Amino acid sequence: MSFIHHRRTGLWTGVIVAALFLLDLPVSGEVRYTIERLDAGFPGATSSRASGINNQGQVVGSVQWGSPPWPTVNQLPFIYSAGTMTTLQTPEHNRGAATAINDSGTVLGSWAWTISPPNTAFIYENGTFQDLNFECGNPADINNRGQAILQEWGTFRGFLYDGSSMRELPKPPPEYGGDDGETTPWAINNHGQVVGAWGQAMVDQGPGPMTAFLYDSDSDTAQNLPYPPPGPGGGPGAFGINDLGQIVGSGAALGHAVLWTDGQVYDLGKPADTYEASADAINNHGQIVGMAYASGGPGYRALLWDEDRVLWNLNDLIPPDSGWNLMFAEDINDAGQIVGFGKWNGDYHAFLLNPVGVPEPHAMALVLFAAAALVRRRR
Repeated sequence: MSFIHHRRTGLWTGVIVAALFLLDLPVSGEVRYTIERLDAGFPGATSSRASGINNQGQVVGSVQWGSPPWPTVNQLPFIYSAGTMTTLQTPEHNRGAATAINDSGTVLGSWAWTISPPNTAFIYENGTFQDLNFECGNPADINNRGQAILQEWGTFRGFLYDGSSMRELPKPPPEYGGDDGETTPWAINNHGQVVGAWGQAMVDQGPGPMTAFLYDSDSDTAQNLPYPPPGPGGGPGAFGINDLGQIVGSGAALGHAVLWTDGQVYDLGKPADTYEASADAINNHGQIVGMAYASGGPGYRALLWDEDRVLWNLNDLIPPDSGWNLMFAEDINDAGQIVGFGKWNGDYHAFLLNPVGVPEPHAMALVLFAAAALVRRRR
């Protein structure tokens, strides 16, 4: 009996190993992403940053060329699609950045007359610019409804643009500054739910308490988001929300990242050798990207939390000879493509990570079903 059991165990092992080989499943330490430098085909580019990606794989951000001092540095918004970077500009505007793009290819960004805010928000759609005539420090996100979220420069008030008019977002509750507090929106999903941070971080009376918030544009209601005990620590805020209502952010005690889902809040932790971590975006499969900071050494590093909330340093998942130090992972789409920026050849450049070796879920089920049938035949 023991001999028969051993043979069957060996058969199962062989079938499963063969299945993993055929499906090209990644394992620990294996390359999981190919990497593209988005400004590689842009003549004279000295640095770039990718801020957002949609589900068609189109990427937006900003690209710079020229050398300091800053008045001689040029910066323009870009769209990257199918291997080509295209800059966005008009004769009146020659400096700016694109921050978000929805699945229709509509872009949210801002023009700047100088290297410092205030900036003027714009929407770019079907080859046409719409100037929103809105001075902002933070044009944050745009959803598939065409709703955009921004923060007004100088007043630190949050606004939602619905395609025709601006609506002010609620002010913080009294314990977080009330009418004297600030509201900073960071992300909006396709149901019109907005997340961000509110409190007294930058108002005239000096720093005060802050926390993360959730706002529903359909019901025009807002609420604080709870933090794991003992409550919010430094730099609290919610930075990403998917269409399932799952929210990610930062500010838990000890510098940990946070996930809010199904009415619960989870401490996502941080790499052991870092000072703090932030979860900045989440796709509809529950994959999360962000960054961590460690003083000394590489400094910032780009992070991934997979569907099982296992934390990865993205630098461990790309070819080891790529020459990259991935520092900031800014966004992730439903195909698992990740954008951000890091150092390549000593300068900051935008990257796109494309996942490799990811099988369809039904493929594994079919392989295991076939394996079970094979074992039954050999009994």
